[in-house]
Amino acid sequence: MDEWVRNFARLLQPAIVESLRALTSSATSEVTGVGVYTDDMGSSLVAGANERRFYENLIAEDPGYDAYYRFYIGDWALFSSDLAPDPLEEANARLAAEWTAVRNQNAETGRLSRAVWDATMTAMLALKAQGFFTRWPQAVVVFQPIDASISDMEVNDWVRSLNSATHAAEYSAWAANPLS
Repeated sequence: MDEWVRNFARLLQPAIVESLRALTSSATSEVTGVGVYTDDMGSSLVAGANERRFYENLIAEDPGYDAYYRFYIGDWALFSSDLAPDPLEEANARLAAEWTAVRNQNAETGRLSRAVWDATMTAMLALKAQGFFTRWPQAVVVFQPIDASISDMEVNDWVRSLNSATHAAEYSAWAANPLS
């Protein structure tokens, strides 16, 4: 599985770059968040970006949930799945084939989910090391398997490794009280 993670991470890196560049080029205000999310199984990937105007409108409509709207990628403004073509299409096609193979073999699915999450974090950390995310200095960087059974500690580690100390502390405070 380690080799699969490395290979998939190499496939993801340019797709994430292309997705985030395309999304942020269409932003109408400052970019406040960039990242990638999966469903709870890791069977598909979507890149997302948020922009200041959209974020502030959400807060105006629902005061008191600043951190939620800052970090929860599912409520952001822009998604790669809305791009034509979606730069993550090849990666998602590969995931579909992997998931079909796992199901046909009646294999345990948790290993593949974990491999997808590890590969995505590997790709995101490589992009951070290359300085890719510095083009959005005010933005949080998020990898989020939405509704997945992942420990809060692991998600905190991901956020901490992808963000500045300030953004990581903001996330940790929100995660301790996620209804705010």
